[in-house]
Amino acid sequence: MAAPRITNPALVRLEGLIQSYSTVPLYPGYVPIPIFTVVHSLRVFIAWTQATKASGAYGKIGYLQGLFGYLVAAWSGMTMTCILLAVPPIWMYNAQFFLTYVAAFSILSLGPIPDLLSHIPAEALAILDGFYRTSGAIGTMQLAQKNPSVGLRTSPLSALVLGALTSGGGTLLLPTFGLAERDWTLRTPPVLKGNVWTTLDLWAGAAVVAVYAFLSEAHPALNLRLLGIPATVDYKGRPHPWFSEPEAKVIAIAVGIVIFSTRAARSTIAPPSKPASTSTGKVKAVKAAEKRHEPKDTVEKSLSPAPSSASVTSSSSPKKRRKAAKELSKTG
Repeated sequence: MAAPRITNPALVRLEGLIQSYSTVPLYPGYVPIPIFTVVHSLRVFIAWTQATKASGAYGKIGYLQGLFGYLVAAWSGMTMTCILLAVPPIWMYNAQFFLTYVAAFSILSLGPIPDLLSHIPAEALAILDGFYRTSGAIGTMQLAQKNPSVGLRTSPLSALVLGALTSGGGTLLLPTFGLAERDWTLRTPPVLKGNVWTTLDLWAGAAVVAVYAFLSEAHPALNLRLLGIPATVDYKGRPHPWFSEPEAKVIAIAVGIVIFSTRAARSTIAPPSKPASTSTGKVKAVKAAEKRHEPKDTVEKSLSPAPSSASVTSSSSPKKRRKAAKELSKTG
């Protein structure tokens, strides 16, 4: 028996707010750029700055090299999926969109702005990551549903792969080519050698696409009915998805925010690694010396801190030093 139709006006209103946030300009009449785009350019700049600091290249990269890496971080996921879908990415034909990111990089690179932005809490940035990556992954799946290829529209694999690339394209390309370093280099993608947390940028995009598609039946192959879960019905008895597409989008965004926030919280509370104690180092050195048949007291003396040059010169005369050297040569 089918379950009753689920409706949630609050989710619909939230989706309306998200839609207006994506289209309303920052300052109508003067800055006709959507707030969505401005905030995204800011978030990508913070991620780019963190990457250059981690590689030791912060402040050592030229303007054009830094701008290129920043744009790759911002648009790589969108560009790769557009190539797979055989459609041009928006930055190729929308000059306003292109110049927005160029201007953002140029302005945010001035003076102490990068250092000020580094104080934004990781939890707040994780919320932005969950929102933007989920929105991008869902938008790519919706674009794929308009593709003339029947196989592309109906394959569940295509939807999941497109979602993963949209979400984690920058995470895949930047370290692979070393774009955040002074000299570019080709290496094995770190995400292929990582664990569930380091690959989260990729699989989270596929996960939120699956959540959205299952709840809204927006994809023919990602359908709860195929899993034996019945559809809902309206007051006239007509079958419907569990949620409408606007409602499912809000739920998927919430899931994405939870995923990225969990990783941020985990990295924040992770205990620091403890340095090895001096006593442990001494024990290991003594055991190694025993294997080499060296006296134990010689090893312990070598591990003890050396006296300063001032104390040596003040406590021993040249004659005493020469005498000690002769005795050491005899014992050696």
